[in-house]
Amino acid sequence: MDQSSRSTERQDTTFLYLYALAWAGGAIAYVPFLTVLLPVQVSAIAGEAAVDWLAYIAFVGAIFASLAHIAFGWLSDFARNRRVFVAIGLVLSCALLITAGTASSLRELLIVIALWQMGLNMMLAPLAAWAGDCVPNHQKGQLGGLLSVAPAVAAVSGTIVTLPGLADSQER
Repeated sequence: MDQSSRSTERQDTTFLYLYALAWAGGAIAYVPFLTVLLPVQVSAIAGEAAVDWLAYIAFVGAIFASLAHIAFGWLSDFARNRRVFVAIGLVLSCALLITAGTASSLRELLIVIALWQMGLNMMLAPLAAWAGDCVPNHQKGQLGGLLSVAPAVAAVSGTIVTLPGLADSQER
């Protein structure tokens, strides 16, 4: 394929918007949980030791997230099928978020968060790589602009979970 034919390739704009929506969904999966809901839950279980335990849980979670992101990105390259990893990661992430809400001990919560980070990054790493597979270079700036909305949407969702009367701490 020569340079001129590459520049005429275009990804459908609908795909770009849906991809950005999926990316925003990924951000919504972790921003409100890590910034609002997890600290509330750790505080309820740990009491005065909450800051220490939140630090331990965040540290272990970050290690698992980093390793899982690298591993699942590589595995999705090797398998040549990103959709399966994204779908399984989505299911695992959702299931483990629900499980995290029922954790009754800090040790249990730490284990669930480590597993949740693996499931979340099983979804996010292949999703990130998917853009490189499907979006031509001349549209990556447009996609980058669309993706920049994700942190703002996730932050807004974090404020929504704190609205009075929306849900008590167990339901959040």
